[in-house]
Amino acid sequence: TPKATPATSLASSAGSVKGNNLFKSPNATPASKSSLSADAKEASSSMEVGDAMVYNHQKLSWLQPANITDKNKRRPDHPDYDHRTLTVPASFTAKESPAQQFWWKMREDNNDLVFMYKIGKFYEMYNTDADVGVRELDLNYMKGEQVR
Repeated sequence: TPKATPATSLASSAGSVKGNNLFKSPNATPASKSSLSADAKEASSSMEVGDAMVYNHQKLSWLQPANITDKNKRRPDHPDYDHRTLTVPASFTAKESPAQQFWWKMREDNNDLVFMYKIGKFYEMYNTDADVGVRELDLNYMKGEQVR
């Protein structure tokens, strides 16, 4: 079972990272857009739309703002909506690798946090966490099959 390093919440230090804002596409500058496109061109699980790359997690219907629900399947307009949780369909996670299943389970219970995994000497961010890293920390997407 993969072990997560302690997660850090960007919500307290970056006012724009709250609730469902985690799932918006990064607002890259024109210079970084071309850099992101060049870095990610080899990723088979992404597609280019204009100058921006669109990754698999950005295309998931249940992650779109109009479809997002908390762990109890409540919409954001519900008075008891909990932005800290997320409904992740079991049919989706069943198709994922054990490591990705672990990540999505963490996301389901901790939607308000950003996870960084230490892999050897490096830290990696996946899916929506990578979007936050690109948008808030000026990181670049990596290229390859893991770009989702």
